[in-house]
Amino acid sequence: MQWWFSGVTVVACLLLAVFKSGWAWAGEWYVWAVLAAFGLIAWILPKGHKISAGADWLNTRGEIVRIYELTAVKLKGTAGGYNIHLYDVHGHEADTGLDLMYANRDLWDLVYNGIRHSVAHGAQTDALTRSKLQLGREHHEQDSGS
Repeated sequence: MQWWFSGVTVVACLLLAVFKSGWAWAGEWYVWAVLAAFGLIAWILPKGHKISAGADWLNTRGEIVRIYELTAVKLKGTAGGYNIHLYDVHGHEADTGLDLMYANRDLWDLVYNGIRHSVAHGAQTDALTRSKLQLGREHHEQDSGS
């Protein structure tokens, strides 16, 4: 989220420079107030991302997946690391930053055990996911490049 806000701020400044024919706008107080508001929002929003887990479930942003009933586990690279995407047999999907999961070791242990169980019982993975999560090649694969 913070990268997104940074990108939007940079693009907004460049657009202002192009459409206002220069950097004179940078001397206006209201421009800095808007930029400060963007900075505050970028700092506050990620703090509200809550994750919780139980013996057989994971809740991210209100979406609950059954971690022992996963059909697919995928990692997707982002500018700040990796996001983990989990899909269960009930059609639910959860995703979050992998670093955020690693930050809470007890939560990650619960989730990782469910991932290993699900992959051993047929959940689809890809090479990146198997490598980063150390799942091994013996598990079911789907290397379609998506």
